[in-house]
Amino acid sequence: MTVDFWATIQYLTTLGIGSVVTIFATAHLAMRRDAADRTFAMRKEIYADFLNAYHVDPDTYDYSDNRRFQLLHMTCEIIGSDKTRKAIKKLIETNKNQDGDDRKKAEELLVEAMREDLGFKSKPIH
Repeated sequence: MTVDFWATIQYLTTLGIGSVVTIFATAHLAMRRDAADRTFAMRKEIYADFLNAYHVDPDTYDYSDNRRFQLLHMTCEIIGSDKTRKAIKKLIETNKNQDGDDRKKAEELLVEAMREDLGFKSKPIH
């Protein structure tokens, strides 16, 4: 009778500890998923704003546009991956009014890097 009692206690203890571990593991995974969702939403918004600020018409470009672009550029430096930051640098180094291959390659590199940051693995359609 004593052996059955201790076996029952061990069994119940194992189930109890397993439940607690399951609860903590589930909470941890949910927190990681929420953090990933927040990061995705933040990057998506910043990257879209950066691209919009970058494509402002040069004829209407003024101080506030420049200030906004610089702020978004610095934000991308903080939240962007190394690949995205390098692509932005290359894009800025090319002349905005240049229509050559360097400009197009820099834009494609930036789009590819941003897509990777956002978790899109497929390449964009050309």
